[in-house]
Amino acid sequence: MKEINLREYYPELYAEDSVISVSDEIEEMMHRSILEEKAYQRRLCRYQAYYSLDYALTAENERDLLDDEAPEDLQEQKERRRKLQKAFRTLTPSQQRRIYKRYFLCMSYVEISQSEGCTISAVCNSIHRSLKKLKKNYDL
Repeated sequence: MKEINLREYYPELYAEDSVISVSDEIEEMMHRSILEEKAYQRRLCRYQAYYSLDYALTAENERDLLDDEAPEDLQEQKERRRKLQKAFRTLTPSQQRRIYKRYFLCMSYVEISQSEGCTISAVCNSIHRSLKKLKKNYDL
């Protein structure tokens, strides 16, 4: 069981400190939710995307997207995706996790090192080696 301060998670609702005990799973879920929100805000700022980044592909929208692209382009995209997935699978689980956190969740090196309990330089070196390995295996 961990104790969390609800004021940190909901500052607009709690003006004073309100500490409660929650299970480790709940604390991890709440922490992950904050990280995902930060990643969303970074993507929103970075790409100046003032629309939903969780755009659902309905049948109509998917059809519209497919009409704009030639079949050759779609085949190339599938091939690139397949090559990237194959290269990604050559990484160790820790490298995969760090690449995911850095580039999909947009976490900083400091945040990754804190979440994994290691040094910042270890995270930087690991991600650097992972990218080199991805590039090498993608080009094969």
